[in-house]
Amino acid sequence: MYIDICIHIHMYDDDCFYHYKKYISPAVRNMDKQLKQRTSSLPNVKQLNKDVNVAFMGILFRAINGLDQALPYSFLHSFQIIHDVPASGVYRATDHDLSLEEFCEVYDAIMMTNEEWMQESQRRMKEKYEFAAAAARKGDSSKLDLMKEVEWQTLLEVQQDQCAPGMDEAAFRANFTDKDGFLWAWPMPRHGVYHLIDKIRALDDARISRTNKATRLHENLVTPNFEFPARVAAEFARLCDEIRTTAPHMSSSEMPELRLGLDGLWAAYRQVPSP
Repeated sequence: MYIDICIHIHMYDDDCFYHYKKYISPAVRNMDKQLKQRTSSLPNVKQLNKDVNVAFMGILFRAINGLDQALPYSFLHSFQIIHDVPASGVYRATDHDLSLEEFCEVYDAIMMTNEEWMQESQRRMKEKYEFAAAAARKGDSSKLDLMKEVEWQTLLEVQQDQCAPGMDEAAFRANFTDKDGFLWAWPMPRHGVYHLIDKIRALDDARISRTNKATRLHENLVTPNFEFPARVAAEFARLCDEIRTTAPHMSSSEMPELRLGLDGLWAAYRQVPSP
C-alpha cells in the first residue's frame, strides 16, 4: 500500500517530498513500532534492530526487484548464519564446489564431533592461558593483557545485548543438549587481533571451530567499493531527469539532494542480528 502511495505522489504531485514527510513517513514509523512490539525478538536482535526502520526496509525491498523479500522479517527474528544460507539477492551469486547433498554430509559429520570439539576447545583455552601466564611471570605480559582485553570487550558486548553471556561446560550442556543426550551446538573460541597498530579487536574464530566449513553461501559477501556509490549517483541523476521530463515546472531547487557517507560503517559489524 505505502509503496503505491509513494509512486503516486512521486509521479503526479508537485510537492511530493512534503507529502511524504507529512503523511507517509509518520505512518511508516508507526508501522515499524507496531512490528517490533508484536514480535518476540531475542534481546540481542532487539538491540541491533532498534535503529533500523524495518517497515521502510520492507517498502524499499518491495520496490527493488531481485532482493529476498524475507530480509526485513529476518531483521525482526534473526538471520540464519550457518548450514545452507539462502541467497539475499544483494550480492553476486557464486558457484559451489559441493552439491547440497554433499554439503549436508559434511555438515552432519561436523555436527557429530560437537562433543569432541567442546573438549578440544577447553584444552586449547587452558593451554593458551597457561602459556600467557608463564610468559607474564617472566616479564612479558603482552599475551595475558591481550586475553584480558578480549574478556573486557566480550563483557561489554554482553552488557550491550550484542552477544550472549559466556557459559561453563555445565551451562553449555544444559542449554544445548537434546532429549537424546546429543550436543547440537559447539563453542566458538574468541581471540584478539591488533587492528591499526594499537587497537585490539575481539574476534570469533569461525575457521578453527569449523563454523565456516559448516556454512554454505550462495553469494560472495564483499564490502561495497567506489563502484556502488557511483552507480547509485548515476541512477539518482537518471531519476531526477525523468522527474524533470514528467514535471517540467519543477525547478532545480526543488530536486532532492544526494548524500553518500560512511554512517553505516559500525552497522557492517553489528547490525545483522543472529540467534
